[in-house]
Amino acid sequence: MDPSDYCILVAEDNEILRYVTSKTLSEHGYCVLQAADGREAMRREAEYDGRIHVLITNVDMPGMRGHELAFQMRAKRPDMKVLIVSGDGESDFPPEARSHDLALLKPVDSTALLSTVAGLLKDRGDVPSAH
Repeated sequence: MDPSDYCILVAEDNEILRYVTSKTLSEHGYCVLQAADGREAMRREAEYDGRIHVLITNVDMPGMRGHELAFQMRAKRPDMKVLIVSGDGESDFPPEARSHDLALLKPVDSTALLSTVAGLLKDRGDVPSAH
């Protein structure tokens, strides 16, 4: 698996967490798109012509919550994996969150993030495109 074959969209309203998450992923070779909230994530998705393999989103964001963002993204890109991150625990996961592939509780360390993303990509069964 070559990380450069995969694109990950990170939607996180906390600027520091968004930076750290994106930096960790990009330093390991992934293509990373960043958004400060759900609405910006939808714009990034619409502007991006390639495949987005994984959406990493915070639950509690202004404007559009992470669950709604994941639902709308899945409607447009049904093969995209969703990793939802929460600082609040199970009470933050309504019934519609069952469609998410995986959930992590904050704080998420870089090792857990990278192994979770790699696992999601492996689960997709993708064959990386040749360069």
